[in-house]
Amino acid sequence: MKKLFFILPAVLYLLSNFLPIDMSAETKDASNPLLQKWSAPYEIPPFEKIKPEHYIPAYKYAMEVHNKEIQAIIDNKKPATFENTILAYDKSGKLLTKISAVFGSVSGIASNPQIIAVAKELSPLTSKHFNDISLNEKLFQRIKQVYDNRDNLKVDKAQLRLLT
Repeated sequence: MKKLFFILPAVLYLLSNFLPIDMSAETKDASNPLLQKWSAPYEIPPFEKIKPEHYIPAYKYAMEVHNKEIQAIIDNKKPATFENTILAYDKSGKLLTKISAVFGSVSGIASNPQIIAVAKELSPLTSKHFNDISLNEKLFQRIKQVYDNRDNLKVDKAQLRLLT
């Protein structure tokens, strides 16, 4: 399952048409089961309640949340540190990851024409989203500041690996 988190964005990136997409802010739809707290054991998604039309609004909302998390890192006026930059970046996008995992499972196991249509619509959206983050010069500069100071950091081997 964890491999899916890493493979899905890459596949979506490769399938992308690189078309400019309007990513206007979305609002949280409390009736969307993808955006609700999952109460089943181990937070198993409520697959029986999730319909194909839930994915795109949930993705757009989750991407907007992720953008705000990234913007908060960039806008932080304090000097870049491991905690306020690297850990914050690592923790960002949890909602998007959660929704992507559900969609990846459904599209891989129970695909149908509706799911395929959703995947085609999501492909350029997610590609643009992750490209905008990966190519963000201000975010890169904050990460670079921490990386350039890595010899002076008091971090363990796992944290150093995350930084690297």
